[in-house]
Amino acid sequence: MDNSKNLNIIALDAMGGDYGPEVTVPAAVEATEKKDLAVILVGEKKLIDRELSKFSPLETSLLSVVPAQGVVTENESPALAYRTKPRASVYVAAGIVKAGKASGFVSMGSTGASIAASTVLYGTMDGIERGAIGGPVIGYSPRTVIVDLGTNVDTRPEQLLDFGALGSIMSRVIYKEKNPKIALLSVGKEKGKGSSLVKETSVLLENSGLNFVGNIEPDDLLKNEFEVVLCDGFVGNIILKFTESLGKIICSQINEILGETDISKTLTASIF
Repeated sequence: MDNSKNLNIIALDAMGGDYGPEVTVPAAVEATEKKDLAVILVGEKKLIDRELSKFSPLETSLLSVVPAQGVVTENESPALAYRTKPRASVYVAAGIVKAGKASGFVSMGSTGASIAASTVLYGTMDGIERGAIGGPVIGYSPRTVIVDLGTNVDTRPEQLLDFGALGSIMSRVIYKEKNPKIALLSVGKEKGKGSSLVKETSVLLENSGLNFVGNIEPDDLLKNEFEVVLCDGFVGNIILKFTESLGKIICSQINEILGETDISKTLTASIF
């Protein structure tokens, strides 16, 4: 990776996801072609090298490989796996960032393992109890950060307040929003509507100093009017998986009707 000077370097858990290097290696090649990136592929070297051999030396010039042993599956306890599989790909990738050799790491593998590695190696911000996964998941609202997308299924009001602070920081840093509007996902916009978690969190947000604008309903997620939307990980993960499956069905129907045309590509791109 001699050409990586002055580029952002990302450590990629090449073993993550359903298909491992068969998907992650071509994705890394494409990413380096389209972005100012260099990628460190972390995982079983033999499997990674086999996929790299399908590309030319020029195409892989911004890629390098760091060996790792083992994968943390979704069925394993992240905390236990961290102790029993310290050389698993997700933990090695996180360690590369800790060592200052990459700006960040990406994994499509175990969510719990990624959070566990990040928490142990990087710690949390002052006043933040635990981390969460957040980001935009809907093409119609490409700058709306939804938190939590599945890390914390059971969440307390104080933790949702923390997620509001984290989401606000993400919106400021990545999307350059000066004063992100934070909304709380509920079954009604009226104050006092929703579960006990929503009601108690609403009170905390109102007194937090964050730019809390109140409750919203699920249809508001498509309006691109809010920079941060808060929900527990159970609800967030359902939103993530439902919109993903619905998007795939809509894209498939568009392609069936219009064929593989520029118009169909534009339409499907807007969905995701």
